[in-house]
Amino acid sequence: MTTVTCIKVEKRFGEKTIRILKNRKMINPEYRVYSDREYVYIPIIEEINKEELTSILSEHNIEFQLVLCNPPRKEKKFLPQYTPSYDLLGDVIIVRRNVLENIGLNELIDTLRRLNPKIRAIYLKNETVDSYRLPKLELIWGEPVEEVIVKEYGLKFKILLGKVYYNKRLSEEHRRIAESCRDQEIIMDLFSGIGGFAIHIVSLRNSIVFANDLNPYAYQCILDNISLNKKSLKGTIIPMKIHALYFTELKPLHGLFDRVIANLPHNSLDFKNVYDVLLKNKGTLHLYVVSKNPDEIVSILRKWDNYVLVGYKKVLDYAPYTFIYRFDLFKK
Repeated sequence: MTTVTCIKVEKRFGEKTIRILKNRKMINPEYRVYSDREYVYIPIIEEINKEELTSILSEHNIEFQLVLCNPPRKEKKFLPQYTPSYDLLGDVIIVRRNVLENIGLNELIDTLRRLNPKIRAIYLKNETVDSYRLPKLELIWGEPVEEVIVKEYGLKFKILLGKVYYNKRLSEEHRRIAESCRDQEIIMDLFSGIGGFAIHIVSLRNSIVFANDLNPYAYQCILDNISLNKKSLKGTIIPMKIHALYFTELKPLHGLFDRVIANLPHNSLDFKNVYDVLLKNKGTLHLYVVSKNPDEIVSILRKWDNYVLVGYKKVLDYAPYTFIYRFDLFKK
């Protein structure tokens, strides 16, 4: 072990001394501070002026000794030449297959493991999506993992890997919509997935949210996520599992909703008649659409003569030059 110069102080002075020396860049960055039962040992840079050091610590009434010590070295951070884009869900990594255009498979696995040494599995995500918007996942390292728990703003969400749609990058959008809602609103989350919007809304507002998804696995996750977060929920969630078009036949729900969330980016424009029957007059529609050119979507929505387009916002990158946008509409 390498011997270096350390400042030895009683433990009661340790935190204060470290703060003072750190502010003056006097701590040796290659080594860790350590302690025994009575003293803290702080490695300092060799170029330090001992008289200046004595003056500084004396001003703060800190008694110290300069001693030779053997502090543990800090591990050098791993800095890969290429850092792939990936999602960390609990202790599982999901990485898009197109990342392999820039890095070999073995190097990808090694890089992700070194960046995240506690992970259990790495999955490649293929861009194939069925009617339930399900990702096709291929295990490339580790053990198979069926479910994970992730957190968004302190809320817990259970995800059944490969069986439900989940995008970690939507957490800010979930919160943004929840903050725009008001107490006592009745809200329809028409394509709810695992209940991201619904859980966020009722954690902040005393509202009623109908959380609907046709995927039976997503429906089960909604139930589980209500249970996981029950102590944090102010409002009520009503889980449903029916095809969105069937709402046109459920007359007790017609005109009931103050707000409808339609997060089905590839097909949301196809359900206008559903929005028409569910929304109250003066209700709000949050419509998510994937597009290269939002002006084209604006042109379509301006033909919806019973709605006023309030505005739109880019929510997520989807593909090169293609994004998911949220269009906010007001029903006349």
